[in-house]
Amino acid sequence: MRKACINLNWTAKNAELRAGDQGSGKWLYQMQLEDLLSDHWPGPEKWQQALDTCLGKAEELRYEVSRIRGKSLTDPAWHESRKRPRDSKSSSKPTGDRPVPSRRVPQLDLKRLRGALEAIARDPRTQQALQLPHYLSLATRIGLSMETDDDRNYFFRLLDEISRQEHSAGAPLLSVLVTREDSHMPGPGFFRLAVNVGRLARGTSEEGQLEFFSQELRSVYAHWSSEPQGPGSLGQHRPGGDVKATGSRRVGHYRFKRAVERHWEGRCAITGGTQLLRAAHIRPWAQCEPDQKTDPDNGLLLSPTLDAAFDAFLLSFEEDGSIVFANHFNPDPALHLDGDMCVTPLAKLTAGHREYLRWHREEMARLSGLVSP
Repeated sequence: MRKACINLNWTAKNAELRAGDQGSGKWLYQMQLEDLLSDHWPGPEKWQQALDTCLGKAEELRYEVSRIRGKSLTDPAWHESRKRPRDSKSSSKPTGDRPVPSRRVPQLDLKRLRGALEAIARDPRTQQALQLPHYLSLATRIGLSMETDDDRNYFFRLLDEISRQEHSAGAPLLSVLVTREDSHMPGPGFFRLAVNVGRLARGTSEEGQLEFFSQELRSVYAHWSSEPQGPGSLGQHRPGGDVKATGSRRVGHYRFKRAVERHWEGRCAITGGTQLLRAAHIRPWAQCEPDQKTDPDNGLLLSPTLDAAFDAFLLSFEEDGSIVFANHFNPDPALHLDGDMCVTPLAKLTAGHREYLRWHREEMARLSGLVSP
């Protein structure tokens, strides 16, 4: 019988059933227990109901569940243990060669963490959203192991404070640059912060969160590429100060957008939808020769979710128009990115489109090779 794995995910507040003995195959079923952006967390009864539902779904689909991760979430004792004050000696785990310092200097840690984020924002190697640091790798830069609740809470408070400062200064949220290792996107705390400061609507769907992530990432890169560099220049855009900046616009982009819309007859090249569409460059504007920037063959008309994933080289399209995903990208079912998707109608895919898409697939493969498995 085919094997499947059930994952109960405390951070994501969801339960999922995935194919494969290790749960590395396709998604079979997923349920969200609570709003990802809310401050409320599911209790043991809800986790048990979710587990029972996943078990029933596995039986219905004729899969044998070989592994259940996070089963302790169904145990009331586990939830009670989170409410009790912890003894520092018993709750701390050994940290090997990198002990967690017993005393912290918040202002110094804040300065060091901000400096690291600003350096990442200016680094062109992170521009494709594929080399963004994970929380653990960034935390170790300021001496935190992230193995205790105190470490994790302290680190996320620092990120929260930095982004609140940026928001107050009219700048994008720097903490968008740090992602989870499993999803390559910021954790739920980032989206809660965005809601709290008024940059994201409460109840935004996962597609909307992906779109916000992509837009905020672009805003951070655009902002910091125009910031002055050199001694004493970091972090000078504080409230009450003035920053001189120059802007640029893409000459010919409107003409390109209209040509792409005409070619695809105002419909998404994949879904056929007609709303909120974007004229996506196959070869990004910054990497084009002047004539390529306005070439209609270098464009696809896509929905916001497809555009965000395509722009980040998380998906591409084959010669026959079928969709292909980056090796490290397992799209969440809520994003509705199906492996059976393809360019429709295929006759709209010209020889020029195919040439640009060949480059896009090669670039996606190259960038995927830079991502740690």
